[in-house]
Amino acid sequence: MDVTEEILLQNIVYGSSDNTDPGSLVSSRSLNYATGPSIHRPDKAHIELIPYSLHFADAVGPFGVDNYFCKVTVNLDLRYVLRCFEEVFWECAQINGKNDDPTDYEQGWNQANIDVLADPVPVNSYDPSTLSVALSRKADAYVSIDLDNLKTGNQYIDNWLDMRLYTSERQMHPFNRMYIRSQDFFYVGIAARNSRRLPYNIKCTVGTDYIAGDAMTADQRQYIAKNLL
Repeated sequence: MDVTEEILLQNIVYGSSDNTDPGSLVSSRSLNYATGPSIHRPDKAHIELIPYSLHFADAVGPFGVDNYFCKVTVNLDLRYVLRCFEEVFWECAQINGKNDDPTDYEQGWNQANIDVLADPVPVNSYDPSTLSVALSRKADAYVSIDLDNLKTGNQYIDNWLDMRLYTSERQMHPFNRMYIRSQDFFYVGIAARNSRRLPYNIKCTVGTDYIAGDAMTADQRQYIAKNLL
């Protein structure tokens, strides 16, 4: 069948005012408007700072686009980071450099003055401290990916929605958490499993964890993105 001729015939019989509402494409016989990203031609996102969250909110279903895919490229800029990642045996410190109240201090502790130019060499066996907003360069570094279904509040809709993480080889990952290299990419896939259009509300968070490969636990290693071919 020549789809183009069928569409023109429908326009002649019923008029050419096609309804482009995705929920009405079948009833108006306007499926030529039902286009959307596939895993081979996905939407694209690029992330350089962590942690960072992507929010996906739309709808999928057989009356419009059946699936949605987004390719997320992670290329971390090691000069900047939006949170502190604790090292082994060390906890992150919070430094407030905008407090002008001299009476605001904890019991028994005076406020500290930070002079980044003082003591450039070790003093009394103490090395000079370094204040930085950069990511530490970790050997064989991995960054975490978390996919969360925020849901719509309707169980009859949410139970029929599939969301998946895919590796750079376009292979389905078995978990909603994944670890990838600090320079890598992955895919987010959303699909409907029902005969109606389903709205979705999904968040993908990159960089909750930033960890060296040799420091990963056995539980964390099971989430590493793998090529299963």
